[in-house]
Amino acid sequence: MALYDIKMIPKVVIIGEPAVGKTSLCNSFLGKPFSHAYLITVGVDFFSKDAVYDLNGLKVLVSWQIWDLAGDYSYHDIIGPYYIGSDTAAVVYDITRRDTLEKIRSWIFQLWEKSGQIPIVIVGNKKDLRNETEECVAPEEGQKFAEELNKEYEIPVYFIETSAKTGENVEELFKLMFKAILWKKLKKESEEHKE
Repeated sequence: MALYDIKMIPKVVIIGEPAVGKTSLCNSFLGKPFSHAYLITVGVDFFSKDAVYDLNGLKVLVSWQIWDLAGDYSYHDIIGPYYIGSDTAAVVYDITRRDTLEKIRSWIFQLWEKSGQIPIVIVGNKKDLRNETEECVAPEEGQKFAEELNKEYEIPVYFIETSAKTGENVEELFKLMFKAILWKKLKKESEEHKE
């Protein structure tokens, strides 16, 4: 008997401004130690990991195909094709840098232009630094932005705050992305059934 009932191989992209912690989130999910050194992602990095999730009593093996895309604008032409075929995305901002939240709308539209309007997760990262800086983005602001996009485009836009450093909510982020890919899969099946 198989250890799982269903297998999925979703493509996800991790996007956002430079130095918001995209690679650190990937490393945290993979169980790698946190590094304080900032190493710029040159173009694209790729990670994969298998995880098992419960779906109404069924065990679903998800073989995550994770594309960590550079935030530096000099790579925008290079990263564009990597959006194509994505099932969901984590759009990351740094809660200690308000400008990174303000710029995620352009990241989302660039993604949707290439991938179609896929469900996404907006991620406020560096939650562990909230008490060290006065000008932090409040979680309510990120939640409100997600709700506005959800209402405007009628697709799931989830929100979560994480800490790549402590690992807080990193597993929960991927559970939300699992929820997003299920929504996309059910929507596709529903549209095919109508034809």
